[in-house]
Amino acid sequence: MAMTSLLEVGLLLTESSVVELLMDLLSTALVGAIDVWVGIAGGLALGLSLILSGAASIASGPVGAVLSVVACERLQRWPRP
Repeated sequence: MAMTSLLEVGLLLTESSVVELLMDLLSTALVGAIDVWVGIAGGLALGLSLILSGAASIASGPVGAVLSVVACERLQRWPRP
């Protein structure tokens, strides 16, 4: 298979396409933190596959929960006047 045909079908990732893919995954994870279903739709709108979109959306749920717990603990220890 020629190099151009690999690029055309998306099997060969260039440096810029890797960065673009990482940004799409990060965006999908952020949208997925709001809601998994919104995250999946957002990932599809960004052009990610259903599998990548769903994985990023689902993985962002536990991360959001951990961040919420850490933030609440710090707020509870906040000095009161």
